[in-house]
Amino acid sequence: MLIGRGFPGSSCLGSHQAHGLQSRYSLLEVRFGGTGLGLVISKQLTELMGGRIWVSSEPCVGSVFQLEIPYQPAPPQKPPSVASKDWLNKRILVVDDNETNRLIVTSHLHRWKFTVQAASSAQEALQALRNSHWDAVLLDWPMGT
Repeated sequence: MLIGRGFPGSSCLGSHQAHGLQSRYSLLEVRFGGTGLGLVISKQLTELMGGRIWVSSEPCVGSVFQLEIPYQPAPPQKPPSVASKDWLNKRILVVDDNETNRLIVTSHLHRWKFTVQAASSAQEALQALRNSHWDAVLLDWPMGT
């Protein structure tokens, strides 16, 4: 559900419905910075997926865009496994200055039974390389300073 500023009157809504949700209001385009193209794309994508989209609007109060799409949940999938037993318990150094990326990569590697250490900078990585043996290094390229 998406909430907007509201169309000016019911004729606007009728015009949008009659013309495939295409915007014909240049004043609205200038004032609010939109052309209505997003509505057209949303309508087409929704219909391609066998769904429907509609809008309820009240001027100066807002618009509510809603859609329904039929779907079936995907069947559960087996998590990917490491291709070779030779890689089990290998030591991997993950080097990335982005904390979120480090957490995602290390989480996956731990699930795949790797021994993992993360470094947030080139300096940390060099220190880790000096102090320990690593079977592989995953390096963000390029990293910030």
